[in-house]
Amino acid sequence: MASLVDTPTTRLRRTFAYPNDDSDSDSPEAMDEQEQDSLIQTLASQNESQNESLNRILIALPLLSTIAYLRPLFNPATTSFAVFCLTSLLATAFLLYKLPPTETGIGVIDAWAGGGIDAGVGVLGRAPVEMRSPLERTLPYLNLGLVVLLILMGLVRGDERGGGFGWVSMGNVPGLVYSVAITAKVVMAGVDPEKELTGLKYGYKGA
Repeated sequence: MASLVDTPTTRLRRTFAYPNDDSDSDSPEAMDEQEQDSLIQTLASQNESQNESLNRILIALPLLSTIAYLRPLFNPATTSFAVFCLTSLLATAFLLYKLPPTETGIGVIDAWAGGGIDAGVGVLGRAPVEMRSPLERTLPYLNLGLVVLLILMGLVRGDERGGGFGWVSMGNVPGLVYSVAITAKVVMAGVDPEKELTGLKYGYKGA
């Protein structure tokens, strides 16, 4: 019965469990410090590669969403609104391209998602905020304000024009896309094999 619940996660954690004196010191599951570090780096590299792949997929989301605003862009009645929406979508795509996959650029969210751990700490590490350009530091907040403004503009214009659902939808899309991007980054930031497994390392007991 125990073997039925012996998941890969359980086996991995057991590998990092400190071997007690009663256990077999020659157990193939026991790992010295170098092997532990090597495994942690391998898992961290694999996780980073997966994050990069997902981030590339996410970049396509705001770019594809711009198609919906091409027609309104050439309509004098909706040109300005379409320009604002396109600006937000392109800003989201830019942030996805420039920022690390696990960072939103919004300090409060990044601190919460990273558990308060400095972004520069780790085997792989990430660029400190100070190394970013002024645009990369301010654009996340500007885009956040813009999506809120677009939602309000969509609601107001919809009321002014007799309850146009299309206006509300047009205003909501950039906010929805940006929310998906932020949520995905928070999820990726929450998966950190290096941080999780480093705490499980034990000192190797030599002969």
